[in-house]
Parts: sequence; C-alpha cells; structure tokens
Amino acid sequence: MEDSQENTELRARLHALQVEHRDLDQVITQLQAAPPPDVLMLRRLKKRKLLLKDKIFALERMLEPDESASQRVGPCQARAWGWLGSFDHPLRGKRIEQSVR
Repeated sequence: MEDSQENTELRARLHALQVEHRDLDQVITQLQAAPPPDVLMLRRLKKRKLLLKDKIFALERMLEPDESASQRVGPCQARAWGWLGSFDHPLRGKRIEQSVR
C-alpha cells in the first residue's frame, strides 16, 4: 500500500515539474521574441528549466526503473560532465550531440 501511495505522490510531483517546465519554455520563448530581451532573466529561466529537466528525468527513472537505470544520467548531467558523442534524449526521443572529453 505504501508503494502505491509513494508512486502516486511521485507521479503528482512529476506532473507538477512537467507543467512548470512547459510554462518556463513558453515564458522563455516570449521573452526572446520581445525586443530587447532581458538577457539575465533569460539565463536564469533557462538554468531553472535545465534543473527541472534533470528532476523530471530522475523522477521518471524512479517510477520506471530498469536494469540499465544505474548507468543513465540526465541530459544536463551529461552536459556538465562534458561527455563526448551523442545520446537519445530520454524525454523527447531526439538525438543530442555532446562534446567529447
């Protein structure tokens, strides 16, 4: 019973993060379109959006673990670690190129 309640809470948190991520994307797009854009505000919003993406990724892994989950990292973590090559973005199914160390 606790697992069910915990999963429900994780799914609710995941949904809230996804909504906030989507809203930030819309705000960033609107700010970029309005001349002149507030560069500092855009930078802060984009950073927040990346943090949300990592949290979303982590929650999705908790809800749907698999045998290779321990080997996966979020897209922002991979970027921060400077990994080379490309990988499939877990949330959008697109190919993302990364710089190689």
